[in-house]
Amino acid sequence: MIETAEIQRTITGVGSWDRDNAGVAADFNSARELIATAVRHSVGEVIPAQYANQSVYAFALVVTEDFDDILFFASTREMLGERMNDLESYGSSELAKWYYANFDDNDVTPLAIGPANDALGECAGSDDIELQARYLWACTKALGDTVSAGLWSKDAAVFCSMADSDHAAWLERESARHINSTEVFSDFEPEQRAAAEEWYGRTEGVSELEQRFAALLPQDQV
Repeated sequence: MIETAEIQRTITGVGSWDRDNAGVAADFNSARELIATAVRHSVGEVIPAQYANQSVYAFALVVTEDFDDILFFASTREMLGERMNDLESYGSSELAKWYYANFDDNDVTPLAIGPANDALGECAGSDDIELQARYLWACTKALGDTVSAGLWSKDAAVFCSMADSDHAAWLERESARHINSTEVFSDFEPEQRAAAEEWYGRTEGVSELEQRFAALLPQDQV
């Protein structure tokens, strides 16, 4: 069992972790716990410090394409209002609202989480579809744990994505489906789909990674 107090002590003021002293077992349920802990830190400390009296409506956990890092992006309704006044810079209202890279123009600096990365380290650079699917499972389940714990406002949309990847479009949608309430997802899905088609293009068929990810999601343990 990973002791949360010990993990918390490795977090610095900007949300980075002490990789050398983490002592994390390389398994996916440990990674799930560590990711959830890092999210609680960012929501409980970093976001309020940067956005006092603002309302977070979106929180994205973003996996890098080579599966060697996990980043966090958030956006507030106040920041979205500023983007909506400059839509020429963002392409559409859907992209301004839901494309995570737009969050970082004025919003939260991404937070790297070392112990979770270490726990999932065998995935880095691997072409093993099963490992990749389990990595995404850990991220999705961790965010679901934070929603179940009441960490978010009832109308906030929480989801996973992938940087510079064709998998981002389906991952954002399918992770959100399993993480959020039916009401939140029904509001998120049509706008996210429009944003994804505009940014990533229309995709045909279902990838092997998506199939493996979908097969794992009903499970609480892998």
